[in-house]
Amino acid sequence: MVKARLFGVPVGIAALMIMTGCGMTAQNMPTYETARNDTIAAMQRVVDEVPASGEVWKRELSAPAPCGDGVSYSATWAVPVTEDFDAEGFVLGLESALGGDFELEGESPTDSVGLYFNAPAFGDSGVGVTAMSSENGPFIDLIGTSRCAQEPAD
Repeated sequence: MVKARLFGVPVGIAALMIMTGCGMTAQNMPTYETARNDTIAAMQRVVDEVPASGEVWKRELSAPAPCGDGVSYSATWAVPVTEDFDAEGFVLGLESALGGDFELEGESPTDSVGLYFNAPAFGDSGVGVTAMSSENGPFIDLIGTSRCAQEPAD
């Protein structure tokens, strides 16, 4: 099942994204809501490139996660694609498809084909994109993490 498989994918990418976005001081940090919205917009920009074959499954990973002097937002999305869709080719072609809004930062540390992007046009959000498969079929997995932000108001 996509939902069950999704929780085990590129944990290394998520950790890398949290570490790379969290070196700011509290005075320079955006609000949590701004950082969250930037990350969602960056993830949606990637999803807009995918010819999805079903509903995008979205999950916020946790409450705001501590980073530096603030917190970060994280989410994971699964975008189902058809069996004949070249998911690996799609992921490998994303750098040119996304243009200047995204910068390639690295490859997935897993056996799956995956790339990690920084999105300067979206508040330096990080987005990991991986070609995955489950018993329900192939999908594109996205993990998004915001830059460090101010703690949300209660």
